[in-house]
Amino acid sequence: MEFNFLLDKNLENNLSLKSLLSQNIKDINLDIKYKININIKDNLNINLIDDLFDLNLFNSEIYFILNEKSFLNYVLKTDMLHGCEYFCKKCLKNKKINNIYKKIHVNLLGQNSCADLKIAYNGAGNNFLNIETIQEHNASQTKSNLIIKSALSQFAKLYSDNLIKVNKDLIAINANQDTKSLMFGCSSVALIKPKLEVESQDVICKHGAAVSRLNENQLFYLESRGINYCEAKDLLINSFLN
Repeated sequence: MEFNFLLDKNLENNLSLKSLLSQNIKDINLDIKYKININIKDNLNINLIDDLFDLNLFNSEIYFILNEKSFLNYVLKTDMLHGCEYFCKKCLKNKKINNIYKKIHVNLLGQNSCADLKIAYNGAGNNFLNIETIQEHNASQTKSNLIIKSALSQFAKLYSDNLIKVNKDLIAINANQDTKSLMFGCSSVALIKPKLEVESQDVICKHGAAVSRLNENQLFYLESRGINYCEAKDLLINSFLN
């Protein structure tokens, strides 16, 4: 199912994808892949919250077109520990596997356009997030920045495929992507594939990926201040993701 939206005015407050979509569909079909096309007109600043998971939509593709001097601030937060206080054993006993697929394609079509993408994934149980991002530069003097942070516990998995694409004959391109994963499950997995496809020379492109574990010294410090282990872990994870 496909939806098209044209954003033609500045939004002082955050725009919610859930509210945007719920105005156009009455019944959510969880078995359908939703394709959402969003065209941002010239000289607009858009703050967009992706809260489609609140509608139990775990399979979606979002395509952005940024025109001249438009700016997109996109935020996706998914917490698979929702309703599971402090990593209770219910998640370990839950054999259901939730496969989550999200594709985000940003087409910087107009000069001086800019996209800032932030994704945070708090994974637990048997949840598997498959996320694909494309930062496509088709105009000069454009910028894009992608930050993905994941905290993976128990059997949670992350597959992240991230592409920066810069087409021919462009100047003053600045593109960055950074993926960081915090691992604290004995069976959690993170597979990260940062990629560059650059056909112009006047370009600054950076990409990187890092995997680490919780800092034991920080945990000890919080526990020495009277915070129990589970609450201390929760504080450090939320601090990392935010």
